[in-house]
Order: sequence, then structure tokens, then C-alpha cells
Amino acid sequence: MIHPDDPFVPTAETIYNQNQPFWWDAARIVEDDFTFPLYEKAPSEKRQHKGKRNETVSNNKTGHYIRAVNADKDYSDIARDATLRAAALKQYLRQSESPENPLKIQIHTDEIMKKVRVRKNASLIVFLVDLSWSMAVTQRLEATKKAITTILNKAYQFRDDICLITFQKDSARLIIPPTHSVTLAEKAMKNIPLGGKTPLAAGLSLAYDVLLQESRNYGRDNIFLILLSDCNGNIPLYPGDDANPQLQAEAAAEQIGKMGYHSIIINSDQMSFGDGYANNLAKHLNAACYLISGLNADHLIKAVRNELEV
Repeated sequence: MIHPDDPFVPTAETIYNQNQPFWWDAARIVEDDFTFPLYEKAPSEKRQHKGKRNETVSNNKTGHYIRAVNADKDYSDIARDATLRAAALKQYLRQSESPENPLKIQIHTDEIMKKVRVRKNASLIVFLVDLSWSMAVTQRLEATKKAITTILNKAYQFRDDICLITFQKDSARLIIPPTHSVTLAEKAMKNIPLGGKTPLAAGLSLAYDVLLQESRNYGRDNIFLILLSDCNGNIPLYPGDDANPQLQAEAAAEQIGKMGYHSIIINSDQMSFGDGYANNLAKHLNAACYLISGLNADHLIKAVRNELEV
């Protein structure tokens, strides 16, 4: 029997804090009461805008007023304070224009300023869930359902939309297109099939298409991908294809990683931990990887909140 103090046996301390080159080095084993963050990427790989969501200039009267610019004949949202400041410096020269009322403020059209407002973009959280047969599949789906419902119920506060993609048998499906509707999400999640093999490449390919399309609406920095799987793909991307399905999955993950989307992998199947598939795929996806024992909705919500840092 190997004693746990044997120096040749890697302990949690050596794995996580001394960067020992064991193959599972990138993953973190997480118990039920874990808190984020558990794993940090290299500084060069971290999110550029971590700590606040991207802001865009609003084209209407919504959003936070941050500065003023010349109105240039657009008087829909006049910045009165800035307009008065622009005109104030020239009032002493204009007193002669209105001698009967020397205190009257004279404002010329080229001094009228308009407000520049910014608003925070909504964030899109894409759940990519492996529903092929495994010991953890039911737990994985139930945690995802509860996390989605909780996040949408708080959407009014955090401006989060969600999307759900599943993969099992021989294909991937877009179960919930991007939405903030709790009703639509709950209806779509009522009857989701389980079981079959693992078309991981199909799941990642569909996720890539969705991410690319939704970048126009949310901005790349506001899209977050959560992959819940043991990452052992065993079905090729196309029926009858004799290509290696795991290599196809890695290629699809590489596409997503190169585009700079923010991703994490959560593997709740401890039986597959020794295979190392999740950690290897994380490198291609440029994502953090977690092994979570007793996965539940709170874990997923903490993962989302940690990444978005709202």
C-alpha cells in the first residue's frame, strides 16, 4: 500500500501549487463547497476587460451620460450643462446684442452640445452540454436546468441571456436559442433526450457557429461558453466519416479558442478523470478545466459570476 506521505505520490499541494508536470496538472478537483476562482490562466491569456462588461455608445436616450459633443444639428438629446458652458465664455461679447436685457444668455447653434451615452452590453452564456450516456449525465442536465432558470430569473439585474446546446447519439441540437425568457427556456427544457454516444465534434462545431453569429449582437467579450462533458468524443462529425472523432473535436475547439471566446470546461464524471480528455481539450479551447465532484446549479452560477465579474 502506498503511503500518502510518500514523496513520489503527487499530492494536491504538489499538483496545484508547485506546477509539477503531471498530465492532470491543468485541472482542479473541486468538492461540493468550492468557491471560485480555482484556476488562473497565464496573464497573457486573461480576459482583457475582466472586471467589467463591455460598454457601447447608445444610439438613443438610454444609458449613462458620460460626456458631450457638438450637436451638429442633432438636437434630440441636448446636454444643457455642456451647452451653457460652451456659451458662457462668450456672453460678455454678446451683451450688446440684447441691451434691454443684459442678463439674457445668448446661445448660438454651433454651441449646442448633445449627450454621449453608453450602456452595458448584455452577456450571452452558452451552455454546451454532453447528454451522452455516462454516470454523470443526469446530474449534469439537472444542474444545467436549474442554473439556467436561476440566471434568467436574475436577468433583470445582470442583463444575462442564455443559450443551450446539447449533443448526444450522433448530432448536436440548439435547444434554447439566445433568450432572456424564463418561460421559453423552461418549456424547451421539459423533454430533453438522454443517452447514446458522444458527438463532441458536432457539439463544438454548432457552438462555434452560434458564437460567431451572436458576436454581432453581444460582442465577443460578452459571450461565455461553458462545456459540460468528459470530452471523450467517439462519433465523427459527418455520418460515415472515417476521421478520428477526437481530433475533429480538438480542431473545432481550436477554432473557438483562436477566436478569443471565454470558455471553461466542467467535467463531473470522476470515472473519466484518468483519461485526461477534458484537460487536453481545454488546451485547444484555451479554457480553464475543472473536475467538480457533486456538480450542482450553484457551481455553474458561481462559474458564470466569476467569469463575468458582475
